Amino acid sequence: MKSLYYSFFLILPFWFGTDLSAQETRYFQFRAFCGGDDWRDTSFVASATNADLINAVLAEIERPFEERKFIIGDITEGDGGFNFNAEFRFNWHFVPDQWQLAEVAVEVCDGCPYTNVHRDSNLWLNNVGFFCPWTSKPVQEITLTNLEELKQTQAPAITVFPNPSRNQVFIKHQLKGPVRLELLNMANSRLRFYPSWENGVLSVAGYPAGIYTLLIRSEGELYAKRLVIQN
Repeated sequence: MKSLYYSFFLILPFWFGTDLSAQETRYFQFRAFCGGDDWRDTSFVASATNADLINAVLAEIERPFEERKFIIGDITEGDGGFNFNAEFRFNWHFVPDQWQLAEVAVEVCDGCPYTNVHRDSNLWLNNVGFFCPWTSKPVQEITLTNLEELKQTQAPAITVFPNPSRNQVFIKHQLKGPVRLELLNMANSRLRFYPSWENGVLSVAGYPAGIYTLLIRSEGELYAKRLVIQN
């Protein structure tokens, strides 16, 4: 199965191999928006020494957040000394330099860093072998010093239900400032945009079955919720 996913990359034509001339290890924090309530699913860290890969991630961080690609690559056992979320250590990590950024990948490797990969690590490490959390995006470069100092920011309560949904979803929040709402498909194309959103109902009737993303902005912060639409 592992060999199949290389043929599904539609964006980047090559894999970043290990550059033996590169010496310094760089670390990047990724945010993930799984839509659940477990804070351990919100962030993880990947490392790289390959100069091309490092430059690609740094360039990606400069792009608007919603336009950034997600990570995909080989995973292996243990935290690698760097895969943390605040005080929590994952039991897996991306193999350094054996990952890249992409816009499209097969669904078999999508999941949440804690709820899926950590809790079912035997399946992911021994059968799947690679990970591509579709909602993940690089947010910043970090150092070993501040790796231990990363703090988990708890998002205000945002409720999307029912989820999965067929016709409509109720979206409720406890955000204090003005709220903007966007509905994106898996290609990150905007389907709906509401410059001012109050608690209410969003119609999703007529959209194809699949996984969508709700982007919610308020007071300079961006939150995302995964929405599954069923026929």
